[in-house]
Amino acid sequence: MAVFSKPAITPHEQLQLLKQRGLIIIDETRSLLFLEAVSFFRLTPYMRPFQTGTDDHQFKTGTKLSQLKGFLWMLCGMMQFKAV
Repeated sequence: MAVFSKPAITPHEQLQLLKQRGLIIIDETRSLLFLEAVSFFRLTPYMRPFQTGTDDHQFKTGTKLSQLKGFLWMLCGMMQFKAV
């Protein structure tokens, strides 16, 4: 069984962490609902293209949560596509 060294954080704490890393949050209420449904840790791999590539996981200037959500939904849609 895997041992995790990082403690779980609440959706509110997840939102604050994303903001500290430079992600632009337009609607905090809707963003919290999104994080409650999807979770920060499930989103993590999808954040990488929007980050600067540094070890502190900062987002590129101007990156919005709505862009990250759009990227996630696009990829989910592609994974559900079935060839005829």
